[in-house]
Amino acid sequence: MRVDLDSLIGSVLGGRYRVLRRVGAGGMGAVFEAEQLDLRRRVALKVLAELDPQSVARLQQEAMTAGGLQSQHVVAIFDFQLGAPPFLVMELLTGESLSTLLRREGQLEASRATRIAAQMLAGLEAAHRVGITHRDVKPSNVWISRSAAGEEHVKLLDFGIAKMHDVPGGVRTATGHFLGTPSYMAPEQLRGQPADARSDIHAVGVVLFEMLTGARPWRGANAPALPFEIIEHVPPPLDALVPATPRALAAAVARALEKDPSVRFVTAAEMAQTLQATLPTSWSAVKAAAPATLPEAPSAAAPATLPEAPSAAASGGRTNTFDVAAPPPKAASERLAATLASPGAAPPPDAHPASGRHVASSPTQPSPHAAPSPHPKHGARGVGDRPAPPARPMPLARPSSSTNTVVLVILGVGVLILLASVMVMCVAVISTPTKSSKNTIDASAPASASASASARTFDPSF
Repeated sequence: MRVDLDSLIGSVLGGRYRVLRRVGAGGMGAVFEAEQLDLRRRVALKVLAELDPQSVARLQQEAMTAGGLQSQHVVAIFDFQLGAPPFLVMELLTGESLSTLLRREGQLEASRATRIAAQMLAGLEAAHRVGITHRDVKPSNVWISRSAAGEEHVKLLDFGIAKMHDVPGGVRTATGHFLGTPSYMAPEQLRGQPADARSDIHAVGVVLFEMLTGARPWRGANAPALPFEIIEHVPPPLDALVPATPRALAAAVARALEKDPSVRFVTAAEMAQTLQATLPTSWSAVKAAAPATLPEAPSAAAPATLPEAPSAAASGGRTNTFDVAAPPPKAASERLAATLASPGAAPPPDAHPASGRHVASSPTQPSPHAAPSPHPKHGARGVGDRPAPPARPMPLARPSSSTNTVVLVILGVGVLILLASVMVMCVAVISTPTKSSKNTIDASAPASASASASARTFDPSF
């Protein structure tokens, strides 16, 4: 039995939902914008066109699976009614599907595609944690809305053929084949093997490949050849097709597309973290986080600055600012040692501070990294700090006044002793008679002879 969907506009379904207009259609039915009368809010109604048991079972399966998920990246389910016709009540979304976006733009820039895929994986992780495998991840089941600031927000749709791992079997067609879209199915699904979280990860790899290249990774154009292509064909590396693709991103996609599920990412969260690590930090994020830079030194030369890098504030660290001394004169540059002054301290007035601390780097050469600022006692000199030893030999210091006084006293005493000795000798010479002097000379002769004899006993060879 088939329902005339156009006749539903203006009617009230389930006594609570007034159908306003059609906003989408598919093979199983249509989606309408409606008003929930008791809460006066706008919702979306997914109404079945066919009332066969299998279609009803799929709609009920979607209500059971997606209705219990708590994730901002999965469409919210509010209600489900098995009336005539059966319908599902969901949040009303604005925006467009990823398939519509790709038809319009062809392929996406790497960082944009990566962000979309990471949000898809966040929604899948929420499902996998409660034992649900989506099994039909494809661009038409990925919805993209935009905030007032232009940021894209992703939600997963259509859990109609999702598999609950605590429920045996799954939703099957009348011929016994699992439902799904062959182009996005994993090799194990095409072999009839059970699907799990790694099958969804494979589908994300196909979607990400398509976003980056504008085409799916399989060359098979017809349905009979496609399963063999997916099972046997290894897609070319992404960075060979799109050279601008980061290597880490190309490697992540290749891992997601592995034929062996055990080689793929174990969880959607693991793949999401890998993708996010490939994203470059935007200039606005760097500017907002205020990266550490070195202010201009008091010199006509160019200031030394740190190269652009992600701020430490993004990881909970602190952003430090360091002062750098001006470049020293060329004649003394070889004697300088590298250092950093304390944060906020003014640079030294000249290139040779008393502490002997300098920065020996070219003014045009950026500092490779920033070190934590030293304690003020060991950095710029302050009040009460002891002066550091000189960095080079200094000329001999002039004696202090106390030293001069001591030297003068010693010299004075010496002069007085010398004068006293001279006076004593003069008095002795004047008072001694000539004869006595002669006797003294004669008496001293034996002593001289004795001294000569003693001198001859010295053996120089000893």
